[in-house]
Amino acid sequence: MGGQSLQIGPRTIKTGLAVILALIISNLFNLSPILPAISAATTLLPSVYQTWKQFLEEAEANLIGAFLTLVSLWILGDNPANPLAIGIVIMAAISILLAFGFGRTIPHVVLMIIVILESIEGATDPLWQIVLIRYLLVMLGIGCALGVNALIFPPRYGNVYYQKASKLFEKLLVVTRAIAFEGKVTPYRSAIDKMSRSMLETKTLFNLHREEIRGSRQRHVSLLRNLIILQHMQSCLERGVATAERFREREKALNSIADELRSELFYHLMHIAQRQEKVLLTYDLLLTEEPLAMEDLVKENIAFVKHSFLDRDELEEEIIMEILPIVVAMNEWIQELELFEKRLNGALRRHVTSLSIEQKSVRDKTFNRFKRKKAIDESQK
Repeated sequence: MGGQSLQIGPRTIKTGLAVILALIISNLFNLSPILPAISAATTLLPSVYQTWKQFLEEAEANLIGAFLTLVSLWILGDNPANPLAIGIVIMAAISILLAFGFGRTIPHVVLMIIVILESIEGATDPLWQIVLIRYLLVMLGIGCALGVNALIFPPRYGNVYYQKASKLFEKLLVVTRAIAFEGKVTPYRSAIDKMSRSMLETKTLFNLHREEIRGSRQRHVSLLRNLIILQHMQSCLERGVATAERFREREKALNSIADELRSELFYHLMHIAQRQEKVLLTYDLLLTEEPLAMEDLVKENIAFVKHSFLDRDELEEEIIMEILPIVVAMNEWIQELELFEKRLNGALRRHVTSLSIEQKSVRDKTFNRFKRKKAIDESQK
C-alpha cells in the first residue's frame, strides 16, 4: 500500500469521540443526528483556543444564516425547496458571510440552510422553531468538538515544541560544525534541506503554543516570560537554519575566495555554533554559575567583516560580494543570539525558579540523564 503505515493520533481519536458524543446527545433528545455529527467532525482544530474561536465565529455566522433562511421562508411561502430558491439563498448567505469575515464558516452555514429548506415541506412546527432547532444542532456538534478537545488529550504544544526544537538545534550544530571543520558543504546539502523542512514544523508548533498561552484565561506571568524566551530560541533557530541555507546556496563562491578568508569564515561559523550550544545548555539546565557574555563574539564579527571587505582589489571584491549573503546571515544569527543571551541572563538572575513550568518534564529527563552519566563516571573511578 505504498509503504505507508496506518496512523491514529490524538486528533483522530478526539474527532471520533466528538462525533460519538454528538450522536449520543442527539439520540437522547430524539434529534436529527446529521448536523451535529458533521459539525463535530469538521470543527476540531489543533488547539483549544482555535476551536473556541471557531465556536464563537460559527455561533455568529450560523445565526446570520438562520435569520436569512427564516426571512427567505416568509418570502418563498409554500415552495421553499425549489432548487433555484435554495441557490439564491445560499449565494446571499455566502456574500454576507464574506463581507463579515466569516469565510471559513461557510460550509456549516450552507449545510444548515439546505437542511432547513429541505425539511420544511410537510412540517407542522412553526418556522421559527424549525430554524432554531437546526441552528442549535449545528452548535451542539461544535460544542461537542470544543469540549472533547479541551478535556481529552488537551494539546501541550510547549513540551512538543521544545523537544522538536532541541532536536533540530542538535542537528543544526552538528551540520554547521562539520561544515566549518571540513570546509565542505556538498556532503551536507540533503541534511540542510531536511532542516529547512523541519523548521516549518517547529514554527507551526511554536505558533500553536503561543496561541494557547495568549488565549488562556489563566495567563501566568511565568508562562508569558518563558514564552518570550522560547520566541528568542525560535528566532535563533530560524537564523541558524537560514545561515546553513546560505552556505548551501553559495557553495561555488566559497570555493573561489582566498584560502585565508575561507578559513576565517569557517572559524567564525564554528565560534557561533559553540556559543549557540552554550546558550542552549544554559537554558536547558538553568545554569546560573557562569554569567553569559557576548562581547567577544560581536567584536569578532565586526573584525571579520572589516577584514573581509576592506583593502581588497576589484577582482576579490566581486568574489566577496558573492558570499555577502552568508556574512549577512551569520550577522543576523549573532544579533538574535545576543538578544537571546541577554533575555536569558536576566531571567536566570531574577526568575530562575519559574522558567521550567512549560519544559519541566523535558528538563527532568535531561537532569536524570546527566545524573546517570555522573553516577557512571564516579563508579568507574
